[in-house]
Amino acid sequence: MHINKTRYNKAMDLKKLLEELYPKCFQPNDKITSPLKIDIHKDLKQLREKYPDVISGVSIKDFLQFYTASKKYNDGLKQPGAMRIDLNGKAIEPVSNKDLEYANTRFKKVKKKPKPTLKTSSKKTPQSTLATALTKALTE
Repeated sequence: MHINKTRYNKAMDLKKLLEELYPKCFQPNDKITSPLKIDIHKDLKQLREKYPDVISGVSIKDFLQFYTASKKYNDGLKQPGAMRIDLNGKAIEPVSNKDLEYANTRFKKVKKKPKPTLKTSSKKTPQSTLATALTKALTE
């Protein structure tokens, strides 16, 4: 996902606000996060009137995309018996098998292609021969 710096900053401001308002739902970065209930964005939109400077439809969308795309969120989906939670941290429903399958394939390591190496030639090019000749002539 590529967004501009302004949108990113607004999403991070929303993250800070949600961590303050709903610490049982939105935990600091150092923990595995619990899966969010389906359609939690609708609950967040209800907060727009109270926090219009921080919350907009776009900032909610951007924040949720960052939040749910993290490896820690994905790891939370894969926990045995993982439950989706609401804003207050209350378990709402179990993670579906379909979501679990997606989580299991989402962060599989892709084999990296080896980086190409530069081959050096021992043959002198006309330019290197000319440079050598000039250097030799100037030093004599």
